[in-house]
Amino acid sequence: MACTSISRERAKDGCVKLDDGPEVGDLVVAKYDEERSITCYGTVMERRVTDCLVVWWSATSPMGYWDMRDLRVITEGERDD
Repeated sequence: MACTSISRERAKDGCVKLDDGPEVGDLVVAKYDEERSITCYGTVMERRVTDCLVVWWSATSPMGYWDMRDLRVITEGERDD
């Protein structure tokens, strides 16, 4: 079964680790952009099980959902940990 839309209970079976990846407030870059020597930072606004809503810092401020495996965290936002 695919891991795209699983509940927290199903995530416990090892399909997805909910503690991995960016959190809301983290500053991120797209790994593919880094491979192409493009510098564009984004802020994680929302996190789902396998993806994040990112607002990118550019002239038009585009936003969209990205698979968290395609993002690298630059700085961690304020966390309650």
